[in-house]
Amino acid sequence: MNRRPLSLAVCLIVPFVILVFGLGIAGWRGYEASFELRKEDGRGVVPPGFVVDVSEAGKHTLWLHTYTIFEGEAYESGERLEPGAKILLTDEDTGDTINLNPYASARKSLGSERAISLGTFELLKPARISVLATGVANPVVVSIAPVKLENVMKTIVQVGGIAALTFFASIMTLIILLHRRQKAMQAEEQMHHE
Repeated sequence: MNRRPLSLAVCLIVPFVILVFGLGIAGWRGYEASFELRKEDGRGVVPPGFVVDVSEAGKHTLWLHTYTIFEGEAYESGERLEPGAKILLTDEDTGDTINLNPYASARKSLGSERAISLGTFELLKPARISVLATGVANPVVVSIAPVKLENVMKTIVQVGGIAALTFFASIMTLIILLHRRQKAMQAEEQMHHE
């Protein structure tokens, strides 16, 4: 029993559909992960200052938002605080000052919003943190967010893996379909010669 050869269009469309579907899944996973990575414990303007309820123990980053819109107002600052300016973090329950560890050149950009790290700190338990500033003449927006490095790496591996598997599957499908088409065309040609 002879099969008719597959059309060239079918040989090209099926791998293309696999490619689009797989890359769509990878894109959707990246899009979902971006919401998790945007998660913050709190954000506010200093001065005057604000209080943040940090619900998770672990490492957190203090971010200076170099450009952002907060509560309907646009804020823009330089890449660092002005000379002599300092952000003070205090545990409201204990009154202890929370020391920041410098975090060299960490930056994030989400859409038009940009931020640079002022440092990291680690909490052993959830805490209520007071965020104040000294020596800050023009108000700036700062935020506290959990450090999500392992989540970022996991997302990169997942998205990269899905994309790589998709490319591999679509190329293999293309090769298999073109091979089947060629064999069916040879069989059909051989039948005509007999």
